[in-house]
Amino acid sequence: MNNIIKSLKKNKIGIILILISALFTTSGQYFWKISYMHNMIFILMGFIFYGIGAVGMIVAFKYGSFSVIHPMMSMSYIFIVVLGYYFLNEVVNIEKIIGLMLIMLGVVLVGVGDE
Repeated sequence: MNNIIKSLKKNKIGIILILISALFTTSGQYFWKISYMHNMIFILMGFIFYGIGAVGMIVAFKYGSFSVIHPMMSMSYIFIVVLGYYFLNEVVNIEKIIGLMLIMLGVVLVGVGDE
């Protein structure tokens, strides 16, 4: 348990930044998805959000171990499913829920394995 706390303390800023980056890249992808329903401004917004996420990812790598920080980007899969469910009326079935739980478990196991 002590190793988990050490790893989280060591990588805290990087983890926070990478999760924010994942939210931005997810938002960018969402804008690209809905751009077909609206106008070209959403494509531009998608590039802006995705670009902010990419820059945030680069900054996040400065504040933690690469092997801990980068796998946290897979949280974007969870963000995408939530966006799809709430804004695009996509179905979230038991298989997706199990898959998301496995992703979260993997992120936790990798994220605390630094020490």
